Amino acid sequence: MIAKPSGDLFSNPASLIALAAALCIALVNIALRNLGRTDEALTTVFYFILIGVLLSGPYALIYGSVPDLDILPWIFGIGIFAAIQQVAKTTAYRFAEASLLAPYTYTSIVWATAMGWLFWHDFPTLSVLMGTAVVIGCNLFIVWWEGARN
Repeated sequence: MIAKPSGDLFSNPASLIALAAALCIALVNIALRNLGRTDEALTTVFYFILIGVLLSGPYALIYGSVPDLDILPWIFGIGIFAAIQQVAKTTAYRFAEASLLAPYTYTSIVWATAMGWLFWHDFPTLSVLMGTAVVIGCNLFIVWWEGARN
């Protein structure tokens, strides 16, 4: 509903990127759950960041540009908060099932919509709102179901 599925969906690169990203996020969440059984959160996050830098570093060296000095504190702050978030997420997956934590991830839909409206005056279409309602409703059901089982 959100991506307005049709026969052309798979010919649109943006839709394919979104589907690939969703698959990768699901795989990372499963990996975090499995790694949490044997490794400390800081170890996992260190290697996650190291591999990300090693993979993106050559691209940044070739195609990137040096940021202005006045933006460096923002970049540093984003890096610190991203690292804290990653440690918190990795720790959460150590102690809880992925199916219980996934609904909390989807709160980003609400935040992204709010930020899009606030900063860019962009409001989602009816199909996006309906699709989002389905996703949020399903995730609320999962939270309720997991709570009822325990």
